[in-house]
Amino acid sequence: RCSELMGHWSAAWCLMLRRLRKAAATLPPAGRVRSAYGTTLAALITQALPSDLVFPLTAIANGKAGMAVGIAAVENVSVIFMEYFEAALLMGDEKLAYGDRRVQSAIFHGDASNRGVIDGQVHRSEVLLWALARSSA
Repeated sequence: RCSELMGHWSAAWCLMLRRLRKAAATLPPAGRVRSAYGTTLAALITQALPSDLVFPLTAIANGKAGMAVGIAAVENVSVIFMEYFEAALLMGDEKLAYGDRRVQSAIFHGDASNRGVIDGQVHRSEVLLWALARSSA
């Protein structure tokens, strides 16, 4: 019975990827320019987000993660990527307006998105604590 559902999971994943590609196609020019992050907002939407979502969604689908932990991980990745998307769009605007004169490189710490999820803690302060710990090292 479970093996029958894997076909549905594959179809759902393909549908999500198709919708992400459609969303990326509607971006303004700033979303398609390579910014100081070294990537475009379109690439974040179509490549980076699915890459970070595949593990928690697959863990939920095949029963390897409890529902609460899996959903918390998906929610945490989603919240962080929304901030990443906004920052990437702003950086794209910056690149279009000023080139590399004001911002030559930038780093977004996307690995902070999973901070605290394993322990069942999902709170925005967890990401801040993670960033502070990394900055003092």
